[in-house]
Amino acid sequence: MNQTNFFSKIFFLLYALFFIPVPKGYAWSRSTSSSCTQRELQSQKNREEQRAIIQSLYLTPAQHKAIRKLHRFFLKKLEVIQKQQKIERMKLRQELQKSSPNKVQIYKLTVILGQLHCKRLDLMIQARLDLNEKILTPAQLEKLNQEENKLISGK
Repeated sequence: MNQTNFFSKIFFLLYALFFIPVPKGYAWSRSTSSSCTQRELQSQKNREEQRAIIQSLYLTPAQHKAIRKLHRFFLKKLEVIQKQQKIERMKLRQELQKSSPNKVQIYKLTVILGQLHCKRLDLMIQARLDLNEKILTPAQLEKLNQEENKLISGK
């Protein structure tokens, strides 16, 4: 398994921990049409896997509430970082499109993008640690780890 695929699955799984399942018949449970792109199909498959993992943990209503609260906090912080990343990527693209791009400015922008990426990863890790330490029981955490390992290994 290549490293990009591994991190992609980890990211989706971390995101899944904050995803609250919705009733059957909702948006992604509809039958897929031929107009769906491969990315949409993969996204739908990931959400279904995530829902199954969350349901297998048998969370209490209090745990669901705590996860929703953590999820909202996570999304607010993530949205700020993503907006900053978008702005910096646009600046970088503009600089690269110039007839004589400024290498120092390009370097500064890539450093900023790297820092934002690190912030994003730190946020994801902190959210996971909060979930592990404050919300899940040891048995649920063990079950989550088993399900993650199955998902990552492809079994």
